[in-house]
Amino acid sequence: MLQLYDYSEPLLHNLIAFEQTYPFTTGNVTAYAIFMDCLVASPEDMRLMQHSSVLVNHMNGVRDPHVSGFFNRLCHGVHIAGDRNYLAGVIADVNSLDFFN
Repeated sequence: MLQLYDYSEPLLHNLIAFEQTYPFTTGNVTAYAIFMDCLVASPEDMRLMQHSSVLVNHMNGVRDPHVSGFFNRLCHGVHIAGDRNYLAGVIADVNSLDFFN
């Protein structure tokens, strides 16, 4: 379960900036943020994540429409090499799913 607080966005943003600046880090925070950005593309996605207790929103005054852009804002302009992304296989599996058949 990921719990989002008022300080979560600047904290994660700074960790991602650190990983982007120092290429010999594992890049795990960046990979996780990219993965979550792929999963949460709309307010409905965020509601599903919250309903299933994958995400818990503890941010004061911030509700679904703004929270759904949380990961998109974190990942804007972020890059990670495929061989450094420990979730690359999971992302490929999710992308290969056909939800309409």
